[in-house]
Amino acid sequence: MVRPLCATALAALCLLLAGPAAADAAPLSLVSVGSFSQPTFVTAVPSDPSRLYVVERSGLVKVLRDGATSTFVDLRPFVVTDGERGLLSIAFAPDFATSRRLYAYYTGKAPGVGDLTIVRLIASDGDSAPATPEVLLTVPHSRMSNHNGGQLQFGPDGLLYAGTGDGGGGGDPARNGQNLDSSSPAVIDGVNRHPLLGKLLRLDVSPVTGYAIPPANAFGPPSKAPEIFAYGLRNPYRFSFDAATGDLLIGDVGQSDREEVDVLAAGSAAGTNFGWPVWEGTLGEGSREGFTFPALEYTHAAGCSVTGGYVVRDPQVPELAGQYVYGDYCSGRLRAAWMNAAGSTGDRDLGLTSLEPKSLISFGEDACGRLHIATQDGTVQRLVSGGGECSSPRVPGAVPPRPSAPVPAAQRRVPTLSVRAFGTQRAAAGRVRLTLSCDIVCDVRATGHLLLGRQRAGNAPRLVLQPRTTRLDAGARVRVAMRFSAATRRTVLAALRRGRPVSARAVVRASGPGGGQRTRIVRLRVSR
Repeated sequence: MVRPLCATALAALCLLLAGPAAADAAPLSLVSVGSFSQPTFVTAVPSDPSRLYVVERSGLVKVLRDGATSTFVDLRPFVVTDGERGLLSIAFAPDFATSRRLYAYYTGKAPGVGDLTIVRLIASDGDSAPATPEVLLTVPHSRMSNHNGGQLQFGPDGLLYAGTGDGGGGGDPARNGQNLDSSSPAVIDGVNRHPLLGKLLRLDVSPVTGYAIPPANAFGPPSKAPEIFAYGLRNPYRFSFDAATGDLLIGDVGQSDREEVDVLAAGSAAGTNFGWPVWEGTLGEGSREGFTFPALEYTHAAGCSVTGGYVVRDPQVPELAGQYVYGDYCSGRLRAAWMNAAGSTGDRDLGLTSLEPKSLISFGEDACGRLHIATQDGTVQRLVSGGGECSSPRVPGAVPPRPSAPVPAAQRRVPTLSVRAFGTQRAAAGRVRLTLSCDIVCDVRATGHLLLGRQRAGNAPRLVLQPRTTRLDAGARVRVAMRFSAATRRTVLAALRRGRPVSARAVVRASGPGGGQRTRIVRLRVSR
């Protein structure tokens, strides 16, 4: 989601501590690596620590080497740049050193102005590439200039992933996020109707020309567009893979209330539905069954447009090792949190105030895993903690050491979790109520299922309860309700009328700021 240039420039760089640090450690800070024209993305060839590539919105890709900047490729003849459009990212093939293949994602001038376009390029070497793109895929997007998605990334499976926006406008009137049907596209309320919009696509780009469909993409009805890997997204402008675990983290830009980061564990099957436009984050109505909800979300009181980042695997920034760094376009604040598919913990502001509001455009990594930040005024900066040069690429799958800086005792502690039933669990109310408390600040997630009959849990028919996540202050007692759908309520009431016993089994997990976890399992009787 590229924004028009701001009138204000960046403030001077500040050197501020980001949380607890050892007395002799350098402060976490941002240092400039160069100035460019509307940079939208930063990346590198995985095996080449000598070059850094900066994507410019106009269609140019610059290469920075030994302090000198030159043009790597010029795609301006093919790119349209009005609104939020432009050249949005590139991705180098894992075997670029031998194949010289790279891929670009831009909004094109043809066949339709603004169509989402993925192309293949063959570079001459690491310093130049001829502008003769082979178009692999175009998705109609000519009606609106926003919600273009724009990220390309190769996954640990060697396949190319691409995030597409829902077609623009407000509220996804065409409901592209939930549309899987590969039938002929149309236009609804001025927005393109197309099954590849509002999706995460996965392509096998190993063929000499074109692309193939990974067999593991198969899910859903026979009419499903085969390129779809996951769906229910609004504008997955930036996503990334954890270089150590392979987990996929998606920053999905919200509508009017919520911003979210979604997490898919490495090796997850195709077919995850992230809910849009039925759900905006966890905001919505109706049954939650069949949807996957954010690992992290925040309201528009804290920002307006999430900019997805990376899990830090830079050995030179040990205090953030394994933590996901992300930001918000409107607030300009950089934040970090521990993330996994079950949720997030320890979300906090890094205290780096050098970014102006409405300046954060994108994150990127170099071959050593160092995190870079592209800003609206044209600067590209690197996140550092004591400096150090990138001399050798990181080893794929290698996990840098955990933070060496001391962590406060309150954060190292495993929380003490108390779970009590609140009142009688009545099926007619369509909920199970619990009272939760922790002795330190903790994030609590409750999941569970209903059991019909007296069978042991492993053999009993299960009806999934909707999960509930909440933040608890130290010592506070909070009542939560885990709700189930109207259809589930009818099934349970029918079982009770026939004299079958019904119970609920809830699994409650509390996570402290330092990642320590405590789990409690409770079984509750359910009556009419």
